[in-house]
Amino acid sequence: MVEKKKSSNIQKVELHREILHSRKRFFSLFLLVMIAVGFLSGLRVTAPDMKHTAALYFQDKNLMDVQLLSTIGWKKDAPQKLLQSKKVLDAEGGYRCDLKWQGKTVSLYSLPDQIDRLWLKEGRLPNPKSKEAECVVEQRILTDGKYKIGDSIPFTGDKKRKDLPRHLTYRICGVVASPVFLTDNHGTSSVGSGTVEACVYLPKKEFSQDAYSFVVATFQGTKQLDAYTRAYDKEAKKSIDSLKEETKELLAQRKEQLTKEIDKKVAEKVQSTVSSKMPQVEKQISMQLEQEMQKAAAPERKRIEEAGAYLLGRDKNAGYMLFSSDADRMAALGDVFPIIFYLVATLSCLTSLTRMVEEERTEIGVWKAMGYSPLSIGKKYLSYAFYASFLGGLTGLIWGSTLVPMICMSAWTSIYDLPSLKLVPTPFIWFYSLGTAIFLLVGTAALICGSGLKETPAELMRPRAPKAGKRILLERMPFWKRLRFLTKVMFRNLFRYKI
Repeated sequence: MVEKKKSSNIQKVELHREILHSRKRFFSLFLLVMIAVGFLSGLRVTAPDMKHTAALYFQDKNLMDVQLLSTIGWKKDAPQKLLQSKKVLDAEGGYRCDLKWQGKTVSLYSLPDQIDRLWLKEGRLPNPKSKEAECVVEQRILTDGKYKIGDSIPFTGDKKRKDLPRHLTYRICGVVASPVFLTDNHGTSSVGSGTVEACVYLPKKEFSQDAYSFVVATFQGTKQLDAYTRAYDKEAKKSIDSLKEETKELLAQRKEQLTKEIDKKVAEKVQSTVSSKMPQVEKQISMQLEQEMQKAAAPERKRIEEAGAYLLGRDKNAGYMLFSSDADRMAALGDVFPIIFYLVATLSCLTSLTRMVEEERTEIGVWKAMGYSPLSIGKKYLSYAFYASFLGGLTGLIWGSTLVPMICMSAWTSIYDLPSLKLVPTPFIWFYSLGTAIFLLVGTAALICGSGLKETPAELMRPRAPKAGKRILLERMPFWKRLRFLTKVMFRNLFRYKI
């Protein structure tokens, strides 16, 4: 027992001496493993960290689970009727009006109440009780238009339109971002170029429309589920499918409302026109006028009849899905790029330990002659590889799991409007990255020990016989004879001792 303890202590001392003696070799292995593990763990955790950051942002701002759109809008009681569904947690309607600003198309939205709450970056939100016309804008409005908070921003639009807001000039009181629009893609419009460049948000009292432009809702089943997870996608799809019948009913009610309004307008127009005519011609004029009015209203009736309803979940949001795809690309990059560093680290370990075993042949022979088993002798080299891989991998995990995701996220924030990165623990990726490095280096050391310790003590304590000389390919070339001696030595060393 005492002898084993003494031999163990001797081997530990030998290991420490070897590390100090070959510290450059040890540090090179340490550095290669640190880079390999750092990039693998960093790139692999970037995707979960990015999605976790976005999920927290969506939860904080209560991002909608579904949006109801229609070309004819929705009745004011549509949100209340949606709340009657067991799947719906909350619902609210909103207004939208597309206008022109500096030749560009912008969308004016009503300020949300509880769903799709805005991220206030600077300034304040408009005061609903204020008599002054105020708005909040996206950062792009300030950048492109060279505005600042407190300036007035003018909009232009056809004055014949019935959906215009109460004012066409508003004072900027804050800068915001919406969780609905993560990128500069704000959708399309029938105004101007057809592409919405930016969004502006106004109090609901600024809109005089008699119907909501859209309705948004959140679901009961998705409240505790994170975005970009299979559980969320499955539950959201199930809930959206359950609303199809309610949506058809709401659309039918809206069509009925608009049809009645057209009939009422036609009747009032006919009544006001024929009331000034003579009684004997009143009936004839009334019939003719009604036919003409009905003919004039036919296109509007057709538009109402052909109107459809659209249930759009988060998976139909361009920014939402594009962010998920980019995060997955980072994970895919983490599967390929670090392999290079792992291979280099493994080859470096192979070269270093092969030389180490070769240099210590005599010492190994003495240990074997003294009765030490190959396993006892090999522990030194296995421990050498283990410490280099473990310490290097641990250091790589520390900087890779923090610095790499932050650098990647800082690059993506130029495209996506999101808060700062929130790190999420990913133990599986940590153990996978570190375990792979340890397995490769220790496994390489085990193979080297297995082949290098097979010889007998007598063979190990004798110098290895030199290899037979070999000619390189260049020696067969005609110009070889004209080269200088030192040049020939250089080429022979390069080709014969590549490692």
